Amino acid sequence: MRTFSARLRRALHFDPKWLHLRATAVTMATVLGTYGCALLIERAAGLHVDSVIQAVVIASSLGRVQRVLDRADRLMACAVLPCAAAGGAELATLIQRHPTAGDAVFVLAMAGAIWLRRFGARATRAGTLLVLPLVAVLVLPGGTGPAGGHERTGWAAVLALVAVVWGALLTWAARRARLIPRPPAAEVTAAAAGPRRGGVPASTRMAAQMAAALAAAFAVGRMVWPDHWAWVVLTAFLVGSGARSRADVLVKGVGGRSAPRSARWWRAPSPDRSGPARTPWWC
Repeated sequence: MRTFSARLRRALHFDPKWLHLRATAVTMATVLGTYGCALLIERAAGLHVDSVIQAVVIASSLGRVQRVLDRADRLMACAVLPCAAAGGAELATLIQRHPTAGDAVFVLAMAGAIWLRRFGARATRAGTLLVLPLVAVLVLPGGTGPAGGHERTGWAAVLALVAVVWGALLTWAARRARLIPRPPAAEVTAAAAGPRRGGVPASTRMAAQMAAALAAAFAVGRMVWPDHWAWVVLTAFLVGSGARSRADVLVKGVGGRSAPRSARWWRAPSPDRSGPARTPWWC
């Protein structure tokens, strides 16, 4: 009992007004709502279970991003995220059929999403939305469904739009109920950042660093672990994204050892999955 009380006091000290807990609850509600709609769409349209998993990946990632989105950002997300999800589905197919070209396009897309930060807070949020389907490509390199041609691309966009709608509705309701605070507008965030310094912009350096890290991860993964290359690339992304110092990179690198296990969980074979079965995470 004393141990539980001590842990509760530490939790209250970390999150005194339960803001993080409330935001996490909204995120989980977004994930569950997206998951339910994705199941209905999957059964009605005859899609593969991977389409549901991709929708959940996008919804869970969007849950953290939507905390800083204002009304204009949400309108932008309704256009940007479905298009990015459609592009991610096409990119997954390209990586399967032409690995070298697909790897290069992935690196350029990820670096370009980071490079957009130099154009202000609104562009930074748009770049963050572009990254979400790219992460889903790493989690599910096999694509989003068994439909031929470009049909699965359209369904990927629809499921991404479902995630955006659920996130917007639940976040709006939580803010109306004053469960979570309203974020500052993009103009206010840009004004608080202050004037830019001379030299190479930080966004350009970060984009170059991410491109180099992902290129190296693709090369090492393809040569050393050809069946599990996505684990290496996903780990490189998680370690390199948002790291503020060398020490932060080291901490993320040590903690990033769980990324391959997470990827194996997401990619565990289903009974009706076509193609060779992959080793589940518990083996």
